[in-house]
Amino acid sequence: MEISTLLAKKVEIEKQLETLLKERAFPHFSSKKFIGDLGEYYAKINLVHLFEPDTLKVMDVSNASCDMQGILKDEVAQDWEVPKEVGIEVKTRYHQLGSPHLKGLHPEKFDLLVFVSLNHDYSCHYVGVLKKEDIIPDKQMRISFSNIASKVVYPKNSKFEEHR
Repeated sequence: MEISTLLAKKVEIEKQLETLLKERAFPHFSSKKFIGDLGEYYAKINLVHLFEPDTLKVMDVSNASCDMQGILKDEVAQDWEVPKEVGIEVKTRYHQLGSPHLKGLHPEKFDLLVFVSLNHDYSCHYVGVLKKEDIIPDKQMRISFSNIASKVVYPKNSKFEEHR
């Protein structure tokens, strides 16, 4: 079975859950864990080519200091002016309209921030990489992606387009 088939089924199930929960006076339905895990999956498959073979790893525990770790290829580390061995934080947003806000940022815990944007059907809309030096969270430890989109180190030739 293809991942796209399973994701389409999940969309349908979430619609049914949302309807049922709203009928039961529960206005919010969140699939945060699923969304976060899917974001890490998309980050890994889209960025693995930037790392030394078999070094990009997703952390085994959810309370680790960062989501992923890896050893960048020499030319990537030099180009980005970051250490070869990096800790990576992944922030995923599911079909967020306008400029996505990334919350819960603690740049002291990672070297690179990966922003993953998902389409309504859970397919990958965008994956962008930022250096921690370029991230200055507000007092609530959040940023608006549009304020830092110009500082993305990867991809260099692809601009983030907001969902409408």
